[in-house]
Amino acid sequence: MLLPLVLFLPRAKNSRALRCLSISLLIVALAQPELKKPDDSVAILIDVSDSVNNRAQLAASKIDLSTINLDSQIYFFAQDTIQTSNPSSLVPDFLKTSETDLARALQVASSSAAQRILLISDGAESKGIALQALPESPIDIFPIAPLPNARMVKLLAPNNANPGETIEVLAVIETDQAANLTLHPQVNGEHLNSIQLNIPKGLSSIPFQYRVLEGSEVRIKAEYEINFTQPTADDSLEITIALEEQDPVLVIGDPAIALLLDQQGLKVREGTVRDVELPFRFSSVILRESAGNLTPGQMILLKSYVEDGGGLMMTGGPDSFGLGSWYRTPIEEVLPVSTDLRTDMDLPLVAMVIILDRSQSMGAGNPSKIDLAKEGAIGVVDLAYHEDLLGLVAFSDEALTDWIFKLRPATDRGKLEMLNKILAITTRGGTVLGPAYNEGVQALSNTTASLKHIIILSDGNLYDERSTPKDGLVPKLNEMASKALSEKITTSTIAIGKAADFDVLEAIAVSGGGRYYEALDTDTLPKIFTNEALTATRSLLRDDSFQPVIHPHPLAIVDSYAPPPDAYIASTLKSGSETLIEALNKEPLLAVRHHGLGRTAALTTDLNLWAGHFGNWDQLPKFLGTIVRWLHTTPEEFTVQVDQEKNKLHVVVDAVKNGAYVNNRPLTLRYLGVENPLEQTGPGRYEGSVLASETSGTMLIADVNNIVARTPVSYLPREFDQTVAKNTLFTLAERTGGDIYDDLSKYSPYSSSSSVHLWPYLALTTLLIFLLELMLRRFGSISPVNW
Repeated sequence: MLLPLVLFLPRAKNSRALRCLSISLLIVALAQPELKKPDDSVAILIDVSDSVNNRAQLAASKIDLSTINLDSQIYFFAQDTIQTSNPSSLVPDFLKTSETDLARALQVASSSAAQRILLISDGAESKGIALQALPESPIDIFPIAPLPNARMVKLLAPNNANPGETIEVLAVIETDQAANLTLHPQVNGEHLNSIQLNIPKGLSSIPFQYRVLEGSEVRIKAEYEINFTQPTADDSLEITIALEEQDPVLVIGDPAIALLLDQQGLKVREGTVRDVELPFRFSSVILRESAGNLTPGQMILLKSYVEDGGGLMMTGGPDSFGLGSWYRTPIEEVLPVSTDLRTDMDLPLVAMVIILDRSQSMGAGNPSKIDLAKEGAIGVVDLAYHEDLLGLVAFSDEALTDWIFKLRPATDRGKLEMLNKILAITTRGGTVLGPAYNEGVQALSNTTASLKHIIILSDGNLYDERSTPKDGLVPKLNEMASKALSEKITTSTIAIGKAADFDVLEAIAVSGGGRYYEALDTDTLPKIFTNEALTATRSLLRDDSFQPVIHPHPLAIVDSYAPPPDAYIASTLKSGSETLIEALNKEPLLAVRHHGLGRTAALTTDLNLWAGHFGNWDQLPKFLGTIVRWLHTTPEEFTVQVDQEKNKLHVVVDAVKNGAYVNNRPLTLRYLGVENPLEQTGPGRYEGSVLASETSGTMLIADVNNIVARTPVSYLPREFDQTVAKNTLFTLAERTGGDIYDDLSKYSPYSSSSSVHLWPYLALTTLLIFLLELMLRRFGSISPVNW
């Protein structure tokens, strides 16, 4: 605005120099120049907490204090913040270093009127939230690398034990680096033999055993020494195991496992399927049986037992998993593995013919036997792969034998047409098998499938060319089955109902190299169909040589490789399950799973028949003993889960008794002298919290004055939690406009200084010169001086 005015005023003598000066200053002012002004002071925050030790002080000693304003201040901080005169000063004893309150340190620095803050820390904070205490001043950062640390994560042991039982305890230790460690276990104040070993970086589990003596409880403590300097506040844990007479482990059909568990000091009862009845008083169940030996009610009982907190393990054998018709049963539902091998890409091409009795007697029952048979046939179609060939022949009288559908691929369209034709089957006529059997054999003979199989179902007496029952029948049908077997066509038979020709159908299955089923319980018929199809057409028994792979897991604590068994049953791992020992093609040899409130396991080999070198493995007894102890939960147990959330322990209790949820009980938690009530949040579920302590201990769950559960709680110091520490430091610098340093000898708080705008001063000077020139022009002449 001033430039046009200056140009059009009358020119005074010898005033050109003043006018040029004023114009020049005005042009410079319009450029809005700035002058860098050093900050007045800086606050230096030095972390002296346990996770940093003296490393922040050593880093701060490299700062050239002569570059810092005399008003600058130096602070030590840990649980609190105090001012000091020198970074090398001794940290006073009253400053508690086991915790870090970074937010408090920033607030103190901000209140000191410092223009900048230099933070020297690892960023770990066990109190407060630094990102919610951001000052207006920029925060410069010098990150301190985390102090190496090893910590005792947990002690794993059973909640209860029997007097005389040998229990195994696992000390789980986490370390930042590989180390040489010596573990010192104690029981009731007495030292056991120390264990010295080298452990890798990360989690390691160290087992030790103790034979329980008489008494009321066992107090177990473990602490360690390690070969590098690190904080020791989290180097020991202590737990308590209650002594009480536990229910035995029920072992059904597996004498080898029963002997092994007995040698491990576990209380074992060798029983039968008749023991699966209410009241069910067992700590866990080991099962090696065929599904056909259990009633549907017994299967539902075992499933409910697991869901309400029980433990179940199925072991391999000729009648286990897929070989034992367990597919799609309530028991398989809770196991960690499935016998459906749909992920197996090496399956051979299969051709199967179902020969179905459609005589008048199949219409009896509610639902009728023919409807159940159709349901089973639909299950076979559902199991088939696109490349499989399926056919179905219905028979009654000799003249009424017809193909419901001939052999055809089980494509999506083919399956749809098969299902529609199966549903349309009706009953009629008598019971003559021979012609239909011959039709099925001939059809399979003309295929090039790798596996050829026939399933025959009948509910009555077979009248194949005889005047009296049995005359000539067995030899003729046996010959057909034997001849078919010579052509690599196997035959299985299903006798349904009390009037079926049991002896004849069994003889056909024996001659035909297949399996024989008695479906006295007609409701199991669909399951028999699908399991027969699965067993007959899928290679379930693996007997190729392989090297088992042991997966890292707290339950898999071994110090040697596992030798292979002679064979195992193929299965697939379910989602949410964990493989402990892997066999061929990532198939599980041993797997575990949580289901409901309970736990299940699957050992797919047979220690009675197929154990091989695996059965002589010196680590096997301890390994399986650990698994069965892990399964040790009874339907009356209260399970407790404790999670640390900052400075609180969040507790969840699942309460079950006699197979039912325990509701509306005044449960309380007791921990280190503090007692808090639990609130019911769902059926049988109670939740509550208690402040975390700097020491570990045993948490008790009480129902009035009766202790119903106890669980060890390990202290996890947040002081050493580096999960988000480094990101916290970088975020502080980013949000406040600070810098990040890797060398404090080069630190200068003026490297990022504030600015002073000069244009107002230049504009004012221009105005004064302009006014001076006007006054000289009006009131006098300029002296002849060289301007």
